Amino acid sequence: MSNSSFVVEIKASKTLFILLGVLHALALFATFANTLPISVKLALSAVIGMHLWLQWRHYRLQTRPTVLMYADAMGWYQIINGTTVLLQIMPTSLITPFLIIVYYKKRSGKSSTSSLICFKDALSQSAFRQFLVQLKIT
Repeated sequence: MSNSSFVVEIKASKTLFILLGVLHALALFATFANTLPISVKLALSAVIGMHLWLQWRHYRLQTRPTVLMYADAMGWYQIINGTTVLLQIMPTSLITPFLIIVYYKKRSGKSSTSSLICFKDALSQSAFRQFLVQLKIT
């Protein structure tokens, strides 16, 4: 039995940026297409614009890619600030040929579920395929 390991480095996705813009544009359209007073429409559009700006900054300023690792002996893990953090991949994770949404928890202590979105363009074609297969078999 061989000891296999796997490292995936997920970078920012252009598809995710485009979807953020499209979803916020649809929300703005819905805001102005209803019969609310103009003051409410302007307030809602300001909230939508602020949310888009915050999301854009969050994904744009993410200078370091997210790195997940797998080893047969340890399972899935991350190294955060020099400390190895063991992860438990949740069965609710979504794995499709163009998008992977990984829900995970830290195994140590009580922690909430976190998520990681990986579109196909965030990795090379072979790395995306390997990540998909590795998630399915573990």
